[in-house]
Amino acid sequence: MTHPIPGLTPEDIARARQPLETACTLPPAAYLDDDLHALEVARIFRKNWLPVARVDQVAAPGDYLS
Repeated sequence: MTHPIPGLTPEDIARARQPLETACTLPPAAYLDDDLHALEVARIFRKNWLPVARVDQVAAPGDYLS
């Protein structure tokens, strides 16, 4: 990341960026920060479609998940 995130240390970010098998989640403070939430919305949720199911779960036209 190119700019600091309030409340997170470089070590917090480095632990979260490890391979999945060894990574840690961000500390709880990260999930309470409005600026970090806005950054995630902009960079993740508004950037691309996110899959929410496997194709075999909605295999037929009109199938849906709620």
